[in-house]
Amino acid sequence: MPRPDLCCGFGGAFAIKEPEISTAMADDKLDAVLATGANLIVSSDLGCLLHQGGRIEKRGLPIRTMHIAELLWEGVQQNGR
Repeated sequence: MPRPDLCCGFGGAFAIKEPEISTAMADDKLDAVLATGANLIVSSDLGCLLHQGGRIEKRGLPIRTMHIAELLWEGVQQNGR
């Protein structure tokens, strides 16, 4: 994915103060995810996950979000450890 380091657009109060820019940033990030063919976004940042999750739902995209701890827990459960 090009520029995975770019902000998703949430940034705390930024999303409230600049909703149009925040939405555009999230959509740019989600478009980049879609271009990879991925169907899962994993992050440790709850703000990013909530923001992207909201845009995913609004756009009806076939992507889900997951906190890194959830992903690790799934791996532990699947491996029976």
